[in-house]
Amino acid sequence: MTTDSLVILKNSEQLEFETCTFRPNHFYRHRKNETQHLVHGVIFDDKKFNELFELAHTKVLRDFKAIGLLPENNKPVSKTKFTSLADIHLYGRNSRTGYNIWFFRKFKDMMYGFYPMQGTKVENQKECYQWYLELIEGNVSCLDEADVQFGNTGIPIGYGNLRVW
Repeated sequence: MTTDSLVILKNSEQLEFETCTFRPNHFYRHRKNETQHLVHGVIFDDKKFNELFELAHTKVLRDFKAIGLLPENNKPVSKTKFTSLADIHLYGRNSRTGYNIWFFRKFKDMMYGFYPMQGTKVENQKECYQWYLELIEGNVSCLDEADVQFGNTGIPIGYGNLRVW
């Protein structure tokens, strides 16, 4: 998926159309032709689209800068720095059978959770860092597949989706 494949509402108000409700802080698939935008099955003209939506990639880069994951020069941080910024939580019975979730946050109102597959900490670090690099380069597939999730309500008690208001 490219940088323009996912969009998010610009404002924090829910938006209702005849067939769809758009919620703030949720990513929606997007397609564009010469004059129209298709967002989650609803067609918008250029003016209305630009008024209501922004690219998810733009939001993620802005948030990564606020969190400290992306310096002002827009070059990715090193793997060591990436790991030091992570708040790693273990969900499950023990480190061999549990899941390591990597959280990056600025307080509770801006948080990204990286949900790697089960594996060793080194494998998890490699997978999370690869997603981070892909996001910076413009591949937003990990957002669409929920491998990387946005949340704004704090770290969840159990393993699962980050919540948003």
